[in-house]
Amino acid sequence: MGAQLKSNWSTAKKSGYVRLRIVIHKAVAGRPQDVRDIEGIVYRQRDRLDIITIRRWLQMFADLLDNSDVRDHFERPWRRINTKSASGLKSAAT
Repeated sequence: MGAQLKSNWSTAKKSGYVRLRIVIHKAVAGRPQDVRDIEGIVYRQRDRLDIITIRRWLQMFADLLDNSDVRDHFERPWRRINTKSASGLKSAAT
C-alpha cells in the first residue's frame, strides 16, 4: 500500500497536479499570505502551470461562492508577472 501511495504521489508531482491544487486552494482561501504564495508559484512555475485548468476550476469556485475575487487572486499575479517577463524580453532584444 505504501509503495502505491508513493508512486501515485510521484505521478501527481510530475503531472503538475500538486501545483494546480495548491494554486486553487490558495486562491479560494484568499488570505494575504495565500496570495503571496500564489505570486511565488506563478513566478517560479509559470511555464509549467496548466492555466486552462486553473482558470476553469477558479471560475467554478467563483461562481459557486459568488465571489470573483477567487479568480482575481490568481489572475492579478499572473498578469503582473507575465507582463514583467514580456517587457524584460523586449528590452533584452533591443
